[in-house]
Amino acid sequence: MADDRGSTYYLIVLGIIIIGFTSGEDIFRQKRDDAHKVIVTTITEEPYVMLKNPRGSGNDNFEGIIPDMMAYISDKLKLHYEFRIVGDSKYGSKDESGKWSGMIGEMLRGTADMAAAPITISMEREKVVDFAKPFEHFGTVLLVLEPEDGSEPKISSMDDLAKQNELSYGIVRDGVTETFFKSSNIDTYKKIWETISQNPQNMVGKVEEGVEKVRKSKGKYVFIVESATAEYWVNKAPCNLRIVGDRINSNAFGFALKKGDDYKEKIDEVILEMKASGTMNQIRKKWKRGECGRDIFTDDINSAPPLSGGVLGVTRQMALWSALTAVLLRL
Repeated sequence: MADDRGSTYYLIVLGIIIIGFTSGEDIFRQKRDDAHKVIVTTITEEPYVMLKNPRGSGNDNFEGIIPDMMAYISDKLKLHYEFRIVGDSKYGSKDESGKWSGMIGEMLRGTADMAAAPITISMEREKVVDFAKPFEHFGTVLLVLEPEDGSEPKISSMDDLAKQNELSYGIVRDGVTETFFKSSNIDTYKKIWETISQNPQNMVGKVEEGVEKVRKSKGKYVFIVESATAEYWVNKAPCNLRIVGDRINSNAFGFALKKGDDYKEKIDEVILEMKASGTMNQIRKKWKRGECGRDIFTDDINSAPPLSGGVLGVTRQMALWSALTAVLLRL
């Protein structure tokens, strides 16, 4: 009996010794493999997430910037994951009752472990989820139809847009851009939100709808959208779109994870390495390559874009980015 107890105790000690000499990354991999497949909620938006076949299934049916990023992260961390399209086709916002929609809502309800998409980091979202390091910075711009006669567009700034009554304009519904205009104390942006809220028919559910609305408007509709997205669409055939106005409201895209998730730091490390090594820019150029011969793509993904009017929508993640990059490059 004593021998049996002694053997058992020895095995327990041996087990502790083995674990003690196992690397943190190996423990991380083992925990994820033993627990469950990581469910990744996402949303289709060119060029970030696209489906090769609308009726297809599996991770191989997804293509774009986000699937390439997830494949790279998975290779580095041996992460077993599965993409799933968000059920309500929304990014995630909180209603008056406090309930969250979209990808954020699915994470909070436990039907998804993380969100990998062009989802904007915001202070409101950071209250309920954690964000990995930003993978792309952007501002808010105006997307208009290129004048057929080669003349200049009727507007060239947010101020012009707010002061005129001839053109209609809109944004993506229930997104961070809506939150920005709705909560702004700047007269120009307050006026823009007042007009948008009084004309809900000019809001759209997805970016693609806004782009199509501009193209069919005969120059009468302006789409207020993220510059990172606008850069892609002005380089897409039929090459009839133009970006006007300075960028406002500095923001960034980042992957969302559950509060306190133990593998956030590992994903952070991989994203930092992707940016420092140039891999992130290679992926972006691959999917944002132009069809219109316009040199509008920017290589600078490590800092926020130039701003107009001193309006900053910067989160803690973005404020620390420059310092983190400098430390990484010195290693």
